[in-house]
Amino acid sequence: MARGWESKSIEDQKLAAELNSHPDGSTPRFSAEEVAALHRRNVLELNLSRVADELARCANPRFRIQLESELAFLNAELEKLTL
Repeated sequence: MARGWESKSIEDQKLAAELNSHPDGSTPRFSAEEVAALHRRNVLELNLSRVADELARCANPRFRIQLESELAFLNAELEKLTL
């Protein structure tokens, strides 16, 4: 089983390298700030989808208010990164 996971990981790494390479064969270089911003955006988008899913299933009015507030906060943070 471990061998299967290992080969899958290697396949994923190769695919990521292909997707991140330029047509001329060079790989893009991101600054630490760009990497941090991309990571932050990814985390915000994942949290946004989680909160939206929870909100869709929520029946408790008080918890619904909390989720709507969290959704508004996440949207505002995402807007800050977009600008």
